[in-house]
Amino acid sequence: MRENVAATATAPTSPLVSLFLTPSPLPPAAVPLLPLSPRFSQNGVITTAGADVTGVPLSELILPAGTTAPMEGTKVEYVHSVVGAKLSATITSVEETSYALTADARFNLHVDAPAGSPAEPAELAAKRVATETRHAALRLKCRLFESLVDPANTEDLQRMRTEKRMNIAGLAEAYPSMDVDESSLDALFELAQSEMQRSNYYDSSDYLTLFDELAEAEVAVTKAKLRDATQASAAQADYDGERSEEESALLARVAQLGEQRFRVQWGLLVTSILTECDSNPLVALKALRAAIDARAKAKCVTPLEHLQQQTWLAHWAIWIFFSEKATTGASLLCDFFLKPEESGDQSSGRHGRNRKQPTNPYLCVVQSNCPWLLRYIAVAHIISSQGGRSHSLAAQEKELVRVINMEKGSYSGPVTMFVERLVVAHDLEGAKDALESVNACLRADYFAAGRATSAGSAGFVGQFMLAARKLIIEASCRIHQKLDLAQLARKLQMEPTEAEQWMVKIIRSSESRKDDSSGRGGKYEESLKELAMQQMKGAKIDSLKSHIIMSVEAPSVYAQLVAKTEGLQLRSENLCRYLTDPAGVQPRMRK
Repeated sequence: MRENVAATATAPTSPLVSLFLTPSPLPPAAVPLLPLSPRFSQNGVITTAGADVTGVPLSELILPAGTTAPMEGTKVEYVHSVVGAKLSATITSVEETSYALTADARFNLHVDAPAGSPAEPAELAAKRVATETRHAALRLKCRLFESLVDPANTEDLQRMRTEKRMNIAGLAEAYPSMDVDESSLDALFELAQSEMQRSNYYDSSDYLTLFDELAEAEVAVTKAKLRDATQASAAQADYDGERSEEESALLARVAQLGEQRFRVQWGLLVTSILTECDSNPLVALKALRAAIDARAKAKCVTPLEHLQQQTWLAHWAIWIFFSEKATTGASLLCDFFLKPEESGDQSSGRHGRNRKQPTNPYLCVVQSNCPWLLRYIAVAHIISSQGGRSHSLAAQEKELVRVINMEKGSYSGPVTMFVERLVVAHDLEGAKDALESVNACLRADYFAAGRATSAGSAGFVGQFMLAARKLIIEASCRIHQKLDLAQLARKLQMEPTEAEQWMVKIIRSSESRKDDSSGRGGKYEESLKELAMQQMKGAKIDSLKSHIIMSVEAPSVYAQLVAKTEGLQLRSENLCRYLTDPAGVQPRMRK
């Protein structure tokens, strides 16, 4: 099934090049990056640090003599897909159908030009020489910073922080022979960018972290100088209210450092993903999201630039969330795109009737600029629904279905069609047909299937299929009192025997759950799926007739009465607040 995608933006030249520039519009799909990038040097030697490689099948391994079933710790050889050469590695874990390897700590490979290859163009050679010369000059200028990020000098770095001298002035005083000044900080920023472009992500991450720390201290020092300069200008007798040249220079320096720190946040996000070491991509993602919102509130960017930056962040977030375990990544992705946020600009009409309900800004970004991400949001929501129903999850489902219906003309895929048929149309047969296309679609998807080995457990595809089958069963339980096992097996794309064993597990797990419906109160009207699982508690399987007989338990009169009257007090409180304050105050929402 072909997907209908209306691309609303043009693609930049490279996602990594734009990290230290103003983010460009997004391509119609996220550009996957290689998990291990080599370092190219001028003499034709490729050097790369050891990294984990997952999903290597047995057929691609070169085993030692006499070994047929390698175990953890076995030394093997394999052909690296990036370097294109045979490398030695150690097996770290054994998956069901593949192996996870760790390459040697460091290896060098000499790459010779193929016979008969054309000579290097003069323009390219000149550019290479200029780039290498500039890189060497930057390293010379930043030789102090190189020594500070060296693990052997951790104590010196910690001492400078303890003495509160971790700034340009403090470093210049502690190391007078290193010629440290304000231009050294700009050189450090350029060196971090150069290392990023040379695929030295570990070094770039160290330089970016150090720059962010020094730039934060330098901003504080510059603002203090600005206050002193402003007070000195105001104390002059002929002060006319205009800024002096010193004040203008200090303001420009603060703005420059703020712009550089924002670009560094992008670099830290990328290096945390590519290095996969001590840095946490979720922390970098949260920091960058806050920085983007802060710049928008300060009106440092235009609305279009703000939308482009949010669109870039949404695509990088997909990479991060699908690198986690299926259940954890799905929950984080739902919070990122579907969890409503209070906006500070909530205008209301008279008596607050036209007040906007809180929404998620990144869901609006998906609607405006990248509707193809609805596939991943729908997958994450369905996986998250396995943990039980709640008010927040029901609200997220309602919002997701609304957006899917609105964007049907710009994007339509197997996953969104499955959600629409099952949740909106309650078409079980149509959902069953769409589930077949969804399975094929997700297994061909880079994030859902390609990252499954690193995500652990059954991966996103397996967790999604399990959750989707449960949703179909829950919908059938709400409609039918008696289910045919053969028909149910066809809907679930399973064998009848397998479907019967699966249903037995569901019934037993339903019976083992505590019956807490008496304390749920007002959540009754939003718990149709929970009601279906309640019906499964007393369900029986007739093996002779291949039927599942549901146990129909109508809600008690007390539960119905509580469900109907729960909102009366809340509505009364809001009505009193509207009467006492016609301008309107944010009404209390039911939790």
